[in-house]
Amino acid sequence: MNKIEFLKNTIADDPRNAFAYFALAREYLKVNDRGKARECYETLVQHFPDYGGTYYHYALLLLQEDEPQAATDIINQGIDVLRKANDTHLLSELRALRNQMMEEWLYLAIKYTNCRADQPDIFKFISHQFKP
Repeated sequence: MNKIEFLKNTIADDPRNAFAYFALAREYLKVNDRGKARECYETLVQHFPDYGGTYYHYALLLLQEDEPQAATDIINQGIDVLRKANDTHLLSELRALRNQMMEEWLYLAIKYTNCRADQPDIFKFISHQFKP
């Protein structure tokens, strides 16, 4: 039995096992089945919102799928959850990902719109996309 089948059996035996969904998502990514990985992450967000590791990995998947707004939404949702749980380690990782996205957006905005970094409108637009 391969890992995917093992994890699917684990979930069938115990559908409340959040780690099994997370591990299954990671295994699906290893075999490049992004759709099924996404389904696992969505299950985690909907049914196990306190499972903190979900948000970083799900946001990465969304970014790889060229869905930056959905990734931003997941990051912001994760920041709220992790802040309430006082999970400083995962919170710092998620904030770092958000900051990296923000820097890339700023770079692209400046590069492709002839904006200058000292123009307040560009910072206002980008900072509106992210929670502090």
